Amino acid sequence: MKTSTIIRFVVAALFATLACVGLLFGITGIAILWVVPWLLLMGRSELTKPIPRKEWWWTFLLIGVLLAVFLTLPFLHLPPAPNQTVRFAIAVPMWFLWMWAIYRRWHRERGKADA
Repeated sequence: MKTSTIIRFVVAALFATLACVGLLFGITGIAILWVVPWLLLMGRSELTKPIPRKEWWWTFLLIGVLLAVFLTLPFLHLPPAPNQTVRFAIAVPMWFLWMWAIYRRWHRERGKADA
């Protein structure tokens, strides 16, 4: 396995851990770190291939729903922030899921390199 691939997975694990720790401590704006491991786990061919025509409708529907949710959030009267227990209950399983996903992707790519 190439060194650049190993570095890519280590960086993905580092950013996933930083994002989970930031979520645990309630750091504002830490959500941007979730994008980095997601991009690092995707292969180059997955990032550059065009969206199939039959999936365009679902893509625009998802973008529309997310946009509608983000635009209506300021009008909802939500509590300011979850307490430490809720953040812990979200951050720990999220960290385990990310580590499992990174391991599975690494295992799959290692199998391709060995074959």
